[in-house]
Amino acid sequence: MGLILLGLFVYYNYYFKKDNLLKYIPKEAYFYSTLKLNSRIEENPVLKRIIANLATEWNLETIDWEIFNPYVGNNFALALIPAKDKNFSTPDILLVFDLSKKKNGLEKYLQILKDKNLAYQFLINERTKKEILIASNSEKLLNNIRKIALDRGLSLGQKVNVILNLKDFSPNKFLGKIYLNLQYFSDNLDKISDPRIKILLGKMAMENLDDLYLGVKNENTQIILQNFINQYNNDNNQVNIKLPQTTKYYFKFNINKNEIFQFLDVLKKTEPEYFNKISSNINYWQKQYNFNLEADILPLMQNQVQLIGDTSNNFLVSSNIEPKNIDERINKIRGTILNYFNVSFPREIPKQLPDASSITQIIKNNYVFNEEKIDNITLYYLKNDGMELAYTIWENELILANSKNFLKMYISQDNLIPINEISACFGNNSFNFSQNLLINERAISELLGNYQFAKYLSIKSDNNDKFWLCVE
Repeated sequence: MGLILLGLFVYYNYYFKKDNLLKYIPKEAYFYSTLKLNSRIEENPVLKRIIANLATEWNLETIDWEIFNPYVGNNFALALIPAKDKNFSTPDILLVFDLSKKKNGLEKYLQILKDKNLAYQFLINERTKKEILIASNSEKLLNNIRKIALDRGLSLGQKVNVILNLKDFSPNKFLGKIYLNLQYFSDNLDKISDPRIKILLGKMAMENLDDLYLGVKNENTQIILQNFINQYNNDNNQVNIKLPQTTKYYFKFNINKNEIFQFLDVLKKTEPEYFNKISSNINYWQKQYNFNLEADILPLMQNQVQLIGDTSNNFLVSSNIEPKNIDERINKIRGTILNYFNVSFPREIPKQLPDASSITQIIKNNYVFNEEKIDNITLYYLKNDGMELAYTIWENELILANSKNFLKMYISQDNLIPINEISACFGNNSFNFSQNLLINERAISELLGNYQFAKYLSIKSDNNDKFWLCVE
């Protein structure tokens, strides 16, 4: 009995106190995030832009950071809880604030909550004797939180796996932490309208990822989200990567045939309409341009692949190649490109009929590759009207581009700069993972909408489930 009591004491006084707000969150919450709010966060330009946007949206001229309790690990939490009386896309939202000021110093903030149609209540933290402000779009949820705070309901703090996985993202190293119940989304994939989110969650579900735990770091000019605690083994040879200063996106990833078919399987289950369109297009292209995706193209993409695009819509894709049957495979690629041009840009031949009338006969063209030398490297290219395709073999890489000049710039390294001079997300504090994505603010807006808080977004991951996200 003594050992049981000792275990409970350690659980509640060591693990639980590492997160002072978890006990106010319902056990069924599928998203939970905490932050330590104080004036120092405005020193980070990313957070400053986010705060400025929120201040405009919430009609806040200034924020009095002294209203937040500075003596606790985290003084703000956001949680999303399934709403039984609403649809999937409109969950119950819970905001929790650990305060240092009394109610009578919060009038303007409480009025803002009312203006946003959010109900609120005050609780007392029995340990610190400070007030806890809870706000929600559901009055029913607030009443439930009051019961949970009095130990009359189940909280997220009673999920041992959540406690153990979040405890190491401690306030002295991390600005905050995030818990996401992926299983909840997997169970409701059919209710998610955004196909990008549906496909991503579907893939995570196939990899048997039930929960995601992230620490939030405030580092210089960046905000970092990562799912690991310890320093990652980093050879940092990414500084050798050079890109155009006008880079819009850079994507380095490992790929193989199995992963492609796994992705198609996820697509088939989550977005069957998209899957059928892609399958139909692949079948059409294979017949029209005389190639087989699995036999002719995928073997050239068995290792690491890089994709680079700039703000002028130039792009190139490169892949490490193996010497085995390389000539045969390159010839197949050449044939596929030629077939594409010959069919897409046919010849028009005027022809006179016996009755003296004339017609224009359209026949398949007969393009040949042009060649251009750069030192000892040969570039092969085709061009017609606004369409151009070029390729070369350079340093054991097959490189394809939609612009000969873009390909020349990449090979000659003219006007290229180290990637860490483009974005601090690739600086000394970052990690060289096997899979890296970098996109600029223009690409962010195209993907996520008109968000103005980030200049660059970088996502990195490894095959051992390490994940690192940087916002600059």
